Amino acid sequence: MKKLIMFAMLLVLALTFTACGQGVSQADYDKLLDEVNRLNSQLNEVDDTNDTVSTDDTSSNDDIASVDDTSSNKPIPGDRKQEETPITDFVYGYDATLGGVVIKLYTGTSLNVRIPDFIDGYPVVGLGNGHTVELGRINGVFINSGIASIHIPDSVTSIGERAFWGCKGLTSIDLPNGLTSIGEEAFNLCTGLTSINIPEGVTRIEKSMFGSCTGLTHVELPDSITYIGVQAFTDYYEGQNGFKYHKHMNISKIVIPTNAYVDPNAFAFCCKPDIIYK
Repeated sequence: MKKLIMFAMLLVLALTFTACGQGVSQADYDKLLDEVNRLNSQLNEVDDTNDTVSTDDTSSNDDIASVDDTSSNKPIPGDRKQEETPITDFVYGYDATLGGVVIKLYTGTSLNVRIPDFIDGYPVVGLGNGHTVELGRINGVFINSGIASIHIPDSVTSIGERAFWGCKGLTSIDLPNGLTSIGEEAFNLCTGLTSINIPEGVTRIEKSMFGSCTGLTHVELPDSITYIGVQAFTDYYEGQNGFKYHKHMNISKIVIPTNAYVDPNAFAFCCKPDIIYK
């Protein structure tokens, strides 16, 4: 475009020069004038095209900016980082043997807990066997807390003894797919729990794991179960003379792998559910 402008200016100068007395014929003058008009017309067309391109570029940039601005203000759907319980709500430590973080105690107040996938850059691999010992018995991670639901990441392979002992408000729990062991009395006295699915990979239902879970009506056991311990589903309460038992468990049926060992007292003083071997 600049070359065209320069050429047009030269033509104008030529016309001016010849008009000042150099003896140019009228016919030549008319030809030069026609050429200047033609070049001016081309310049106008080029300018119109550039204006159109500039407008399109600007609008496309505005669209891009608009999309960026909108997306930056919206939360990412399913972003776990926005839902995870703060690590300050846990007492935890690194376990060199397991190669990750083990949570020892929950100190928060939220009723709905989502355990982080990672703490301090390490995967969370376990809910420990407790933080303190009382009356010779280990106190679990969430013992007697008021939590209503909990999500545990798939990186967790172990849930310790009495982890959820006395969590009477616990109605929902997602057990991780990577889980392989659950300690004794882990869900003892979780009276609000109505259903639970034990993931494939867990091999043992330990002593009193679901003791006094009076609201429990459905238990899904995986094919990997090989052992069901004493009083695993026994409903009891503590009386003046020690533990007394009563029959208010509501499990009507339970399916157990054929090769699993079931302790004779696994359902002692319970509802005596129909046991189906598969």
